[in-house]
Amino acid sequence: MSYLFGIFRNYELKKSGQPNKYGIEQAPCESRLRFIEIAVDFIIFALIIIHMIKMPKDHLYTVPLLTYWILVDMIIMFLTLPYVYVSQLIMLSGEVTKNIFTVYQVQRRKLRERRSNAKQETEEWKIYFD
Repeated sequence: MSYLFGIFRNYELKKSGQPNKYGIEQAPCESRLRFIEIAVDFIIFALIIIHMIKMPKDHLYTVPLLTYWILVDMIIMFLTLPYVYVSQLIMLSGEVTKNIFTVYQVQRRKLRERRSNAKQETEEWKIYFD
């Protein structure tokens, strides 16, 4: 499901992506997709846990590898949700830092150009008045 949402998100970015207030392109339906994905993940977690609790012990141990695989998969899915959120937060702060640094460099270059132009003009005026 997350792969399908990722593919759809990339399609939406190409089709109608717009930069947000931080300069990062976002799809219009991105927040809704993220909410749906998290909600479905938690529903799956709850249903699996309820199913395993209600399962008889003899049935639970007939295929132990399947049970453990499902538990490991749930743990991985559960840890993936905060990882994605934190990585997006880090990406956002990186973009903000990059934008601030770019603005700083552009302003610094323009200030150097103004200073050199002012210096040339003062030298021309000195020559003119001397």
